[in-house]
Amino acid sequence: MGRRGLFICSAALMLAACGNSSGVATQVVALAGPALTCDNVDEQTLSEGDSGVQDASGDTGSAQTEQTLAVDPTNPDNVVIGYIAGVSVSHDGGRSWALAPITCSGDNNPAFDRNGMAYFECDNNGVEYYTSNHATDAWTGALSAVSFTENNGDLVDRPWLVRGVGQKDLVVGWESFFSNPIGRVNLKVSNDGGATWGPQLRVDDPNDHPAMQDPRQVPIVGADGTIYVAYASGMGPFLDCSNCGALPTDYIVARSSDSGATFERAVAAPNVARTASPDEESEAISWLAADPSPARAKHLALAWSDERSGVSRILIVTSVDGGITWSDPFDVTDDPAADAAEHDHPLIAFAPDGRLVVVWRDWRCSGTGFSVPYRILSRALTFDASGGLTPGQVVQVTDGPQVPNANTKFNEYFGMAVGPEGVSVAWNQPRDGVASTTYRRIPLPAP
Repeated sequence: MGRRGLFICSAALMLAACGNSSGVATQVVALAGPALTCDNVDEQTLSEGDSGVQDASGDTGSAQTEQTLAVDPTNPDNVVIGYIAGVSVSHDGGRSWALAPITCSGDNNPAFDRNGMAYFECDNNGVEYYTSNHATDAWTGALSAVSFTENNGDLVDRPWLVRGVGQKDLVVGWESFFSNPIGRVNLKVSNDGGATWGPQLRVDDPNDHPAMQDPRQVPIVGADGTIYVAYASGMGPFLDCSNCGALPTDYIVARSSDSGATFERAVAAPNVARTASPDEESEAISWLAADPSPARAKHLALAWSDERSGVSRILIVTSVDGGITWSDPFDVTDDPAADAAEHDHPLIAFAPDGRLVVVWRDWRCSGTGFSVPYRILSRALTFDASGGLTPGQVVQVTDGPQVPNANTKFNEYFGMAVGPEGVSVAWNQPRDGVASTTYRRIPLPAP
């Protein structure tokens, strides 16, 4: 059971389910802290370092969905947002934007290596990518990281490109989408900025926490070079989300200290009650983060939305031993579960001072259910030596309610990055009925 504590069913822990399908019971710790009030939620005063909400769409008039985000570690003024149908670039910290001369109609994300080289990868019957020095107007590509034939003839889906600890180290992970009866999670490693790539490596094991169909893998590299990959494990009808919460689902974190040659796996979150919202959140999406400081290299966190309380809440588990053992889940949202407000799509990242920053979509100020407008909120949490979390104030990222639309996917995915410059967030916001890329950078609150 690792560091998991005894199961407690009480009024103070209403978010914990008293029993579950596998017989494994875990306590959900509800975190206290200053709550966000809805009386004047949209009245904001910009502080120093706050970019304000900016239109990053380039005025194309075309829908832009599923935003992803990267900030140059050598110059935080350089920001890249990827989305289905294009790329936006800023060189002034997000206050003005231009469109890059590259497009992609599949899943994608930007990344920077430690030299400031920008990468934009996308799913195109494989994984192709483009490069640009500090995200200038000149991009090279398309180059190939993964070919269609390297995935056993199956669709390469939801690739993520992330930087490693070396100056030009890169890791690309992806899932095999339609494998039957179980999925696959794979990765490749490059140590020369993508000039060459190592062999395809399998992360999951069919006999050791196998990936479920559509496992929604997320890779990250720790400060000591350990590669971590989170993915969903379990059996159930492919994408049958008429009752997603009933599908047996565990979140697994695999770890490798030898560049992916071998992996060990741990159940980070058992018996997840998947959110049955009207968008892709129902596909068991989680998010993984590793502390970038070598002094805290084994500090990890995993976040997801969970309906075990009857409404979707944001839960996080932590590890301080590099993913060998994991805490009981913390509920990081600050409003009472009894209010029945929905929350989903959490993203997490560690700040330079070791705090954990979480960003999520929140419906508390507009009513109940996923069909009413939502807001994007952020919260920094102190992460102590035992993996305990102490919450800070909740801050609104959006400047008003966002209108959801499952048909045109106005609200599908968003991106975030955290660094000394603050918390950067990209999402799609309807403008004249069109999903448009939007950005804001807010300063990190004082500890």
